Amino acid sequence: MEGIPKVFLTLCCLLALLLSSTGIVMAGINAGKADAFLSDAAIGVAEGNFQDEVIEAWVGEAVEHGYLLTYCKKDTNGDAYTDLVDMTLTYEYNIPFLKTQGAKHQLKTYAK
Repeated sequence: MEGIPKVFLTLCCLLALLLSSTGIVMAGINAGKADAFLSDAAIGVAEGNFQDEVIEAWVGEAVEHGYLLTYCKKDTNGDAYTDLVDMTLTYEYNIPFLKTQGAKHQLKTYAK
């Protein structure tokens, strides 16, 4: 009779471990997707020769994916042409079981 509470407690702990680890794995996958999106955006902006239309298209696509993409065009050598674009992607990092819903994370890169 003493074994029933131990088995029940063990099953509850295993369920909590399963739910939290699943949430962590899913959050990692979503972070990887956000990183891949930002890499693709940086390559697309660089290949688009830093044109405003190209950058705004990537900003719109980021909104469709639930991200916020901000950018700052920079002229590093003073010749009045954009040499690189500083890009920051903000996304939500969610682990539902651990109550981290809505935590904002940022990724940063440069399009050269």
